[in-house]
Amino acid sequence: MKQLQKILLGMVIFTAAAYSFEAIGIVLPKHHLHLTFAIDGKVSHLLVREGDRVLKDKTILQLEDKLQKYDAKRKELIHTDTAFVDSLSHNEKLLKEMVNSTRELYENTKSISKDELISLEIRYYETLGQLIATKQKKLIEGIEYEMSNTVLKSHSLKAPISGVITKINYDVGEWVRSGETVVELVAYEECYVEFNIEKNNISHLKVGDTLPLKVKSGDDKEIEKMSKVVFISAVADKSSGLVRIKTQFSNKDLSITPGLSAVVTLENKSGQKLDALKDGLIPLDSVKK
Repeated sequence: MKQLQKILLGMVIFTAAAYSFEAIGIVLPKHHLHLTFAIDGKVSHLLVREGDRVLKDKTILQLEDKLQKYDAKRKELIHTDTAFVDSLSHNEKLLKEMVNSTRELYENTKSISKDELISLEIRYYETLGQLIATKQKKLIEGIEYEMSNTVLKSHSLKAPISGVITKINYDVGEWVRSGETVVELVAYEECYVEFNIEKNNISHLKVGDTLPLKVKSGDDKEIEKMSKVVFISAVADKSSGLVRIKTQFSNKDLSITPGLSAVVTLENKSGQKLDALKDGLIPLDSVKK
């Protein structure tokens, strides 16, 4: 019984005749997200249930945002009100024309005094400065409007990817604190298996290699998949000396549920007989006993 327990989660079964062995790991989804809010607030609407499949950008949960909507609307009205800017712009154009014609009269006919010209130029530059300052203020109002919109949007929790809702931690009326997990979202159209094995037994293995794996479903039906090695750790575990390896496979038909055990078959190409005690391997005949 103790020998069987050693097999679980990455221990290896050795098939001496074929010089191959099997590593056992757990199927994990490619994405398992813990969604949170960046702000505190009270839940006003819960738009999904556990087990629902959601598409990317679908709203999952909504916090109360009435005040934020009013603030965003007020800042939108302020930002889009261009009546004063339009008036100043019109006055600036008129004054510019008056200054040019008055300067021309002063230079050519002297029918206008220099003081009158200077007074008109002062009025023009005051209007021009006021127009520039007002346009700058409008830019700031636009930024404030965008900020209020960002705050408003932060009251909605949207799905960053398509997937399945596996857990909802809050209900309508409950208070949510920023950073706390509100919803768990899983995408398992792509899955991976992690397992651990002795470094000497995988010297031939490299990222990109394909490995066959088998997964037992709930009805004891065995599903076969081809997986690809996507990660081989550069360091071994200090206590066990085992190296972590990750293989990934397609699960577009969703036939495999994350959490099940998977067996990945590897070939031993070292040319040396494996030592069950040294390498943490267990011969099949001893397992049967």
